[in-house]
Amino acid sequence: MDLCHAVVVAALALFGCQASVTADAAGAATPHSPAAAPSPAGPLTSLPPVTTDNKNLVIATSPSAVTISASSSYGGWPPNNATDGNPQTSWYSASNDSAAHGAAPFLQLSFNTPSTVRRVTILGNRDPKYLVRYTILSGKLDWLDANGRALASLTSAGTGNRRDFDFRLANPVANVKMIRFTSIQDEGNQNEYGDVAIAEIQVE
Repeated sequence: MDLCHAVVVAALALFGCQASVTADAAGAATPHSPAAAPSPAGPLTSLPPVTTDNKNLVIATSPSAVTISASSSYGGWPPNNATDGNPQTSWYSASNDSAAHGAAPFLQLSFNTPSTVRRVTILGNRDPKYLVRYTILSGKLDWLDANGRALASLTSAGTGNRRDFDFRLANPVANVKMIRFTSIQDEGNQNEYGDVAIAEIQVE
């Protein structure tokens, strides 16, 4: 570390400066700064267990048959984190894209061809670096046709302390082109970025 760098670091420490979210030339937010993260989540064994048994047959057997998108995303945490099969990698919405800030953040899965869907599970955030204060507390799932019309809709407050959402209908829904999960209530006002996170979306 050179002298100038040392002086800057010392000054920041003295005045209690914190890392902040910035944007690059293209307007994308830089990743969450570890220095400004909430308290560490502890060892990975402390992560809450997955509360559903969704086999994720649609995505796991044919990942190229679907496209994942979102209302927005925070730099470094894209929507496809929610379809990689790893609950410890999450999608994060962009800053202030949360219900707590008056927005309607959503994660959307589009099928290349209309499909029949009987069950959709949304796993709450399990990113060990940012485990708390990013949870969606209540959400709505829409089954949409090719014209964007709702074939079915359900709302849920989820289960577990990370809020997993398990949406099932009495009968499978045919001709589904998109499924969209939207946050209705969340913890977007409990973290300094104003965002929310989802670990995985699973479809049968």
